[in-house]
Amino acid sequence: MDIAGRLSINSTTKPNLRHRGVMDSLIAAAVFFTPANQKIASASVNQEGYGVLAAMLISLGTAAGTIGATIAVALMESAAGPKLWSDPAAFSSAQQFAFVCLVPFGVLAILVALKSRPGAEPTAGAAIGVRR
Repeated sequence: MDIAGRLSINSTTKPNLRHRGVMDSLIAAAVFFTPANQKIASASVNQEGYGVLAAMLISLGTAAGTIGATIAVALMESAAGPKLWSDPAAFSSAQQFAFVCLVPFGVLAILVALKSRPGAEPTAGAAIGVRR
């Protein structure tokens, strides 16, 4: 069983299809928007800069994942305190708290991605002399 499947099973070991649907839609949104962002970034650099751009995207993605996990754990520890690692109910409650705190950032990311849809001329590098 995959991780999303394990997370969607509640204490009675019956799958919670609503939670599974939410998780699957979030994963699909991440998969859908990531290539579009990379296309926009690739369109703003010359062919010689693709290697540097790929390295930067990978580095920033790794750093963002690490920082996001750190923030989520900090939020969970602030919500549950010392009971976090010993009480399953406290862990679940803290996880819900961290999710609710971080949802606005996901919504903001989706709105930014929709706002910068392809079709508009990328102008991010124009101020520093980057041309297509």
